[in-house]
Amino acid sequence: MLIEAESTPAQEVAETTPAPELTSETVETAPEVTTDEATDATDESQSTATDDSTAEGTTDDDGKPKDWRDAVFTRKTQELAEVRKGLEQRQQRLDSVVQQGEALVQALTDEFQAEFKDVNWGELAANDPAEYVRKQHALSLRQGKLQAALYRLNEARTLQSTTSQQATQERLREEQAALVSKLPEWKDAAKYAQESAEISKFLSDAGYSPEEVAGVTDHRAVLLARDAMLWRKQQAKLPKASSVTKAPQPVPKAPTRAPGQKNPADMNDKEFKEWRARQIAQRRP
Repeated sequence: MLIEAESTPAQEVAETTPAPELTSETVETAPEVTTDEATDATDESQSTATDDSTAEGTTDDDGKPKDWRDAVFTRKTQELAEVRKGLEQRQQRLDSVVQQGEALVQALTDEFQAEFKDVNWGELAANDPAEYVRKQHALSLRQGKLQAALYRLNEARTLQSTTSQQATQERLREEQAALVSKLPEWKDAAKYAQESAEISKFLSDAGYSPEEVAGVTDHRAVLLARDAMLWRKQQAKLPKASSVTKAPQPVPKAPTRAPGQKNPADMNDKEFKEWRARQIAQRRP
């Protein structure tokens, strides 16, 4: 279906178990991201959806003046745009947090491997018990730091994905509102389903793949495709021009000799001389 958003905004990520606490010896900490990053966007989306349903109920009244409906549409699109911009800004911040988290996890992993990959724990326990205990304590601290960094990174990735989905849904709502403002008849769900299916088939017949048809989310592209489809339908109803052109009537050839005149080749000498004399006489001025 063309430009179809979910009826409700994406839900915020449920809180899971708390991240492992870092010890007092931790020097570097993972970037902290909480589920509050997604809460504001969800509340704004729900509030906007409520306002939209109220406004659309009044715009369905054909008795309202056009400038009033235009004002309602402008307000709705501005509100949707503000919500989408807020989500996109939050998305940028989360992208930065994820990048920092990935860099930290990589650094901690490298430090962990550099410090413990060559340790022979059995030999160390037998030859130097005190050093073995110290190494075990350092290993536990390194593992704790790495686990905490990984937890924070996964949490940021989850919020990043959720925010991206919310931003996509808000952009689709913007396009849907713009489309309905241009095609008020598409407020009728049956009319919308019928014509959008026809447009999808029209694009498929023109060579677009199902994925490309499903990816049409710009209301301007939908309007152009609809206009092309309706024009094609109109052209199909016009009478077709005759494909076969009748050949013109053949032009009769001018007679080479008068009717009933003998062919010179069949004349005797006397007849030929008389015929030749007449030909010469006709040519004289």
